[in-house]
Amino acid sequence: MFTEKKENYTLIKPDKKNSDFFNYFKKFYHKFKDENIIIDFSDADAIKNEEIFLFSPIIEDHNNNGKSFIIVLDRNNFNDLAEDIFAVPTLKEAEDVVDFEDIERDLGI
Repeated sequence: MFTEKKENYTLIKPDKKNSDFFNYFKKFYHKFKDENIIIDFSDADAIKNEEIFLFSPIIEDHNNNGKSFIIVLDRNNFNDLAEDIFAVPTLKEAEDVVDFEDIERDLGI
């Protein structure tokens, strides 16, 4: 798992060695639970919706904790994902969402 701390979020990318990325991520989630998180699956080979759905409980808790959790997926259709999963096609869009949600939280929206 590759991690990089940015100004207002932590970028996380699975590496080829993590065949069970969700369980691997779950072990280390406590290190990132108080930060905005972007998980970038854009380089992942054909990640399935079922694998993304595993993140739903963590995403819900993370959002309830006042932090963003955004997933980057290289696909055209996000309609098959659960409503609580915020997914975008590019890292730039994910960064924009984190910035926007931080502004909303600062304004109490």
